Amino acid sequence: MMRNRQGMAMPVVMSLIVILVLIAMSVASTGIATLNLAGANHLSRQSVFAAEAGLAAAFREIIQGNAWTSYTNVAYGRESRYSVQSIVGPSSVVGQPDVPAGAVYLLATGTTRGRHARRVGVLIEGAGSAPAAAYGYAISTGGELRMQGGGTVAGSLKSNQDLQLQGGIKVVPFQGSGRMLSGQDIDISNGIKRDPSQDLRARQQISIGSGSEPPNPVKLIFPNDATPDSAPFIADGRFTNTLNVGEVGEILPNPDPVVLLGLTPDPAVPGDYLKDLAGEYVMDPARTDVVPHSLADTAISSPTSLNLAGKIHFFPGGISFSGNGAVTGPGTIVAGAGKGISIQGNHNLEANLLALRWPGQMPSGGNPTITIQGNTDVKGLILAHEDVDVQGNFHLTGMIVAYRPNGGDFDGQGNRGITFDSSGLALPGLQTWQTPPGGPVGGGTLGITPGQPLKVLSWQRL
Repeated sequence: MMRNRQGMAMPVVMSLIVILVLIAMSVASTGIATLNLAGANHLSRQSVFAAEAGLAAAFREIIQGNAWTSYTNVAYGRESRYSVQSIVGPSSVVGQPDVPAGAVYLLATGTTRGRHARRVGVLIEGAGSAPAAAYGYAISTGGELRMQGGGTVAGSLKSNQDLQLQGGIKVVPFQGSGRMLSGQDIDISNGIKRDPSQDLRARQQISIGSGSEPPNPVKLIFPNDATPDSAPFIADGRFTNTLNVGEVGEILPNPDPVVLLGLTPDPAVPGDYLKDLAGEYVMDPARTDVVPHSLADTAISSPTSLNLAGKIHFFPGGISFSGNGAVTGPGTIVAGAGKGISIQGNHNLEANLLALRWPGQMPSGGNPTITIQGNTDVKGLILAHEDVDVQGNFHLTGMIVAYRPNGGDFDGQGNRGITFDSSGLALPGLQTWQTPPGGPVGGGTLGITPGQPLKVLSWQRL
């Protein structure tokens, strides 16, 4: 009886072994399939990034006015390629999207390793309201660019010195551009989100989280970059967006006080402007669009308020606004002679803010800093010849420029939403920054006039 039981044990053991082997094979097969799927998804995403990189390149061609109509099989990184075709409206062809008159449809296809094709379709038209800004950065600094907290930046960031982002900030493209560029280091925390179709370029190292990143063309990460894109801004006090012979780079915006405010250069004091016997600046002839305030006008507190009334308000001694609603109406506020602007409280400003040095004070005389604290919404250009410091809940539709080379910093803390808008460059003395130096290089293509911004009507990952 015992021998019979022992004889039965062998088939049972063998059956268990067979079952275990089948389970192991099933688990292995499932794991391999999962890995293959994850790999395919990664390659598919890379194809999408390649397609969107092709669209960004097409945008640049169209704005410059080059004779461009398509790209075919252009390399993107080490493993991907993109092609872009254009359809000019009006067009209604079977098998193609309907394109209305005045619009252009761009269809980009990205592939990785010769497979995993993904397409992205974009419908665009020329905005027509203003020229496209050659100077196209949401935030730019001659020194460091530091941000902490949360919020979204729609547009590109560039600094001459370190670019540091900490917290939950999201950088997204606006009109195809959401890049991060630095003349020194880029240091961003793991919580920072960027669009993978946009590049990170630094003259020195790039750190994400706690680690230094090697060059990675697939992820568009380029430390030790030597291209003109990451070259430091030119900020030498010139008043026009004109490169000298042999120069390469971009020039930070800098308005001429003679053009902006109507001041008269002082022949006895180079780099300064004429004053009367009381020490007030002379404007001769007087300008109807400029409101000069006296040197004693340095503070406005609610319930008193200043109505800008569409004018340029010049405060030669600097200006401080405190309390809720101390500034109303659209317009421009200018502090001169190395003085600054301070805003505290809750404000909704449709205003440009400029804190300027005079030419004789360049590069570091005075302290023309712009400081904003509280809950503030601004629509306009913020340009300081020193620092721009923002704390609290801050929303901007416009641009931020901290001018001084190797010293003009932007420091943002709190929750913010910043969307690039170049309307402030329409101010007197800044118009040359609205279009590329020398104007668009071509006569236009696809029916869109060169030098104007592109309006994205739809953007679809197909």
